[in-house]
Amino acid sequence: ALETLQLISYLPGLFKPHKLPDYDEDLIPLLKRQTEDLEWMAEFNPVTNYALEITLFESFFIGNNWNSWQPIARKWLYNQQTEYYLDLINPFLTSKKQSDIGDPNYKLGVAITQKPTQQTTFANNNYLRFRCAYSGIITYEQGTVTKRLTRSSGNNPNLNLNTAVLTLSPNSQNRKIAYLQNTGLSIVYFNFESYLVGTLSPYLLPGETLSYESGSFKWSGGGSQFLPPLAEYLIQEGLYVWCEGKDKDGKLVNKNSVSWIEFLEV
Repeated sequence: ALETLQLISYLPGLFKPHKLPDYDEDLIPLLKRQTEDLEWMAEFNPVTNYALEITLFESFFIGNNWNSWQPIARKWLYNQQTEYYLDLINPFLTSKKQSDIGDPNYKLGVAITQKPTQQTTFANNNYLRFRCAYSGIITYEQGTVTKRLTRSSGNNPNLNLNTAVLTLSPNSQNRKIAYLQNTGLSIVYFNFESYLVGTLSPYLLPGETLSYESGSFKWSGGGSQFLPPLAEYLIQEGLYVWCEGKDKDGKLVNKNSVSWIEFLEV
């Protein structure tokens, strides 16, 4: 909504009228004031080189185009010998038009529609300035965010013994869900770098799992003292497993395997 629309004019280039209208509203009847005002304006106007005419216009966006500018108010400006301040809202704009200013389908414009053909030597000092202020409520609508996840899975049914084996997708900052299970009979150790994984790493006993979801990392095995800090971030870089082919009692077993599943955001 438009709160302030003010015109500041300084027009030393215009010829100054002999006098500006000055009525005593308490003593002079309205009809007489109007008659004298019309007579005064007939003498001092743009045609007689004493005034400058400005016009307020409005335009609406209809269909696919802006319609032509339509005049809604006119005003003559005079050489007041100093800056002159004119409120363009009252009485020229209604409250409805003030609220239209914020409408993207409405425009308000102003133009000089008549000017004198002759001016004084101070014409280059003429200026018109406009000051405006508006108020309103800004709201933001959050669009629907749809995340699409792609699923991948895999298994290693016969782990290479005493070797760092990479599982999950490496270097994936878009990993949202991960799940790894020890599907063999031996202890499986894991860590987030190939040079860190070994028998002093966190581990999963047969059937145990680790998971990563919603930024949280969990596993049901042991060796937490060997787990690097911020594991929930490190798991996005990938995961290595290590297997000696032995159970928790140190006995050799012949089934050493892991399976995994993960979801990546695309």
